[in-house]
Amino acid sequence: MYKTLSALGVVLTLVFTGLYKLEVINPAPRSNVVLAEKPDGQIGGQVAVVVPDDLTDDQHQILSVAYKIAKQDGHKNPELVQSMLLQETHAGGLTKFKVAGNKGDEYYGIAQIKLGAAKDILALYPDLWKRYEFHTRTDDEVKANLILNPKFNIEIASKYLKLLQERYGFRGRELLNAYNRGPSGVKAVNSATFHYAREAEQKRASWKQHGSL
Repeated sequence: MYKTLSALGVVLTLVFTGLYKLEVINPAPRSNVVLAEKPDGQIGGQVAVVVPDDLTDDQHQILSVAYKIAKQDGHKNPELVQSMLLQETHAGGLTKFKVAGNKGDEYYGIAQIKLGAAKDILALYPDLWKRYEFHTRTDDEVKANLILNPKFNIEIASKYLKLLQERYGFRGRELLNAYNRGPSGVKAVNSATFHYAREAEQKRASWKQHGSL
C-alpha cells in the first residue's frame, strides 16, 4: 500500500509540474461540462484529423475494451463510446492527452474526463472504488487513475454517457455532442451538423472501413 501511494505521489508531482506545462491547452469556456470544447477542433493540444489506417496494437486494445465496457453498461450502440475515444485522443494515439485544460479546470486521460465528472460517477457507482483498488479515495488518487489507468478512464466515460442518455434523453449525435459541450451547451448547437459528433463518426467509419473490426 505504501509503495502504491509513494508511486502515486511521484506521478502526481510530474503531472502537476512539468507534464502539466507541456500538455496544457486553452479550451473555450463552458458551463457545467465534463469536457471543454477545444478551440478550432483541437483535441489533446492537436488539431483533429482523420484517424490513421495503421492504428497500434494498444489503440486496437483500447477500442476493444471500450466496446466491451459500453456493452456491459447497457449502451444500445457500444460503438458510440469507441467513436468518442477516437475523437478525443485517437484512442490514445495523440502525443499529448494525459492532462489538458486551464489550470484548475483540467481534464484527464484517454477520454478527457474532468475530475468533477469522475467523482459524480464514483458516487453513483461506489463499487468502482473497490474494483480499481483505491486506497485513499482522494482527488489526487482519482486524477492519477484517470491518467494512468485507461480502463478506469473509459469506464467513467461510458457511464457518464449513459447518465447523459438516461437523465437528459440524449441519443446519437446529440449524445456525443453533449459529452463534448455538456447538457446545457449542446442545446446551443445543431447536433446534425456540429463538428464533434460528425468527426467522431467519420473517424470510426474510417477505422471500420480498413478492416479493424
